[in-house]
Amino acid sequence: MLKNFFTFFFLVATNVIFFAQNQIDKVSDDACPCISQISTEIKEKKKYKKIKECISSSILKIQMKNSLIKMTSKTMDTLNKYASEELPDSTLLMEDNYIIVVDKDYKEVEENLLRNCQSMKVLLASHDQKRRNSVSNKKTANEHYDLGQMFFKEGKYAIAIEHYKNAVAVDPKFAFAWDMIGYSYRKLNEYNEAIYYYKKSLEIDSKGKMPLINIAYAYEYNKDYDEAINAMNNYIHIYPNEGEGYYGRGRLYHIKGDYEQALDDTIKAYLMYSEINSPYARDAEYNISLFYNELKEAERLEVFDKIAKRYNLQID
Repeated sequence: MLKNFFTFFFLVATNVIFFAQNQIDKVSDDACPCISQISTEIKEKKKYKKIKECISSSILKIQMKNSLIKMTSKTMDTLNKYASEELPDSTLLMEDNYIIVVDKDYKEVEENLLRNCQSMKVLLASHDQKRRNSVSNKKTANEHYDLGQMFFKEGKYAIAIEHYKNAVAVDPKFAFAWDMIGYSYRKLNEYNEAIYYYKKSLEIDSKGKMPLINIAYAYEYNKDYDEAINAMNNYIHIYPNEGEGYYGRGRLYHIKGDYEQALDDTIKAYLMYSEINSPYARDAEYNISLFYNELKEAERLEVFDKIAKRYNLQID
């Protein structure tokens, strides 16, 4: 159940930094390989839970390592005060308490990963929950698909496409393979081809999440914003309780200058993402603050206030 009331804080700039940037980078570098091991086939809520486990574990590891380094350094400083011939048989060192905060600066680390961890980007962009025609029961088709996945991860999209096409030649009902042909063409900036193959996948499974959302992105990158909105509408119609359709549609309405609809959709997405601890809540929060600042600059804050009132949104 969505929250009926929440307080939103807008921070344009802050000088309060809990982790130095290099520490955030260290945690992110440690968490990214962990995230790469998360299956793209699990449900979204479980996916976000596993991401949180990876990040929290890495924060804990880096903090413990830093504490150990500080303790070791302090011990050496104490011992260095003695000449070697004066070292006592035993020394009691009164050390400061080192407090470990497992989720310290979690949001900053999460945002860093969203921007810089390719495994995080792939995982969040994937909607591979298995349906009846998602996978193939034909060995040769799966072998081609696996090869395609290997080359895709290496960024060799053209070669990946060849293997995915071989997979659907063996099994024309292999929806995931059709999806990945479309995704590969999107990576090559060949958006018309991507749209064609997403449609092929949707002919097999009209409720496939990956082609439903990615065909909207392909239309967007092709600057066909009306078709992109129609595609997002279709996603929302099938998955009305998921934030991604609203978030994507909100961005599109912002591009078209419709701030009222953009805000409405983005706040809906923010609430949904927050409810399931999705990393995308951070992006939605940023977009809402962006809309606020743009409307303030244009002296049109009454638009923001109207939508804020609709969701009992309070600005501090």
